[in-house]
Amino acid sequence: MEKNKFYVLPKLPYRYGDLEPYMSEEQLMIHHRKHHQGYVNGANAILKKLDEARKENVELDVKSTLKSLSWNIGGIYFTPCSGLA
Repeated sequence: MEKNKFYVLPKLPYRYGDLEPYMSEEQLMIHHRKHHQGYVNGANAILKKLDEARKENVELDVKSTLKSLSWNIGGIYFTPCSGLA
């Protein structure tokens, strides 16, 4: 799969400490770098799985795979602190 077809963790339009006192800098760093990165990693893993299955002509449970992909992409774009929501 081409490198440009993968998702990357979006940069926040603000610094980690800018949401204090509502959300601590540490809390936002964990959310962005761990939780939000998990959605990015999950979406990329599924895209890689789809690409490999297509190349090897292997059958997949398409409904389940696409449901997981939509969940992870939704997490990338609709997480409140993503700066994209």
